[in-house]
Amino acid sequence: MAVGAPLEEERGARAAGAVYVFPEGGPTPAASARRPRAYRATAKWATVSATPWRSAPLPDGRLRLLVGAPDERKDGTGQQLGRGGAGHAGSVTLIDEVRAERYQALKFDGASEECAYGAAVAHLPGDRWAVTAPRCGTLQVNGTSGPVRTVSCQACAGSLSALAVSPDGRLAVAWGDSAVVLVPDDEEGVRDQVVPTLPGGNWPVAFYGSKLVFGRPRDTPPLTVTVHDPATGTAEEVAIEGGTGDVEGVGEALG
Repeated sequence: MAVGAPLEEERGARAAGAVYVFPEGGPTPAASARRPRAYRATAKWATVSATPWRSAPLPDGRLRLLVGAPDERKDGTGQQLGRGGAGHAGSVTLIDEVRAERYQALKFDGASEECAYGAAVAHLPGDRWAVTAPRCGTLQVNGTSGPVRTVSCQACAGSLSALAVSPDGRLAVAWGDSAVVLVPDDEEGVRDQVVPTLPGGNWPVAFYGSKLVFGRPRDTPPLTVTVHDPATGTAEEVAIEGGTGDVEGVGEALG
């Protein structure tokens, strides 16, 4: 189990962030003596507003972990001092085997100083992974040899972003009021599906079988999420029970 701690301090570095990896079977009373291992971010004074992570087994059995640090500054290696006016380029770190004695990791920096590369990350079948840079409205799909596809939505630049992957390998990217479902490359003749703007917006997103669920965190009660069927183009508002007090919408995180 991996747990993100986006604003954790690290040896005096404010909001450096961390991801803790718990061993199998823990944390439980039987495993209380087994301390979690921590992967530390290096974004000193680059406020990590989110630390998305995703883990997935590779075909050879390795357990890879993706860690995004979208607010990391592009101002050198090691501790990021946040000087010189550098913007939030962001980064993604791939830890190739989280069960290894020593971590072997690759770090990928965002190309632009303001794009927040790594705001959302996801594993895909075929040893691929996807990452968003929402401040520039970009989704990048990467393979073992580098980027294999880039999807841009200039009208979405500056929006929040979310990714979801279905069991058959479809990838959904949500940008505020826009969303697209990308189909696997081996499905010839099938085009990417554009999801129309739905009540409450199209962010965040999760797959529910062949359907999509969109949260509505900005709504006021009554509390609902939107379930969209790409096959028919229909959408349904589903009420969420149990909300009390001054709740402002539900579904900021979905899974």
